[in-house]
Amino acid sequence: MPITPAELLRAYRATPRVLRAFTAGLSAERLDWRRDDDDWSIVEIIAHLADAEDNSHERVRRMLTETNPSFLDYDEKAWARERNYREKTLDDVLTRFCDQRAAHIATLEALDADDWERTGQHNTMGALTVRSITASMAAHDMEHLGQISDSLLDLRDA
Repeated sequence: MPITPAELLRAYRATPRVLRAFTAGLSAERLDWRRDDDDWSIVEIIAHLADAEDNSHERVRRMLTETNPSFLDYDEKAWARERNYREKTLDDVLTRFCDQRAAHIATLEALDADDWERTGQHNTMGALTVRSITASMAAHDMEHLGQISDSLLDLRDA
């Protein structure tokens, strides 16, 4: 059974609240800690989520205004370097993510049933719909919330 728009919106609304709860009261040292040099810190993960949110919202907007637009994959590691994730602060990345997510939710809340099925073509994922890209991003949120949770547990056990 496909995930309903209401379920997707509930998941989309939850992520900012969970991020705020996870990061409340953490020191800068904990927010910037990484297992190794190739790993991302909590702040870097949230910076990535903000970029991914911006990217997915732009794709949804294009799917709503264009006929079957094409999308290209992006290199998240290159974005992290180019956009200096390691230099970001929690306030900057969390505010950016939450503001972008709120705007994306407003776009999604205005959709009718047909809008959720509008399409686009991704160079590696193939055919997408507004519903499928939204579900994919909700899963992406969960993946990174799990990563943050693991990081917090590693810090606790250290």
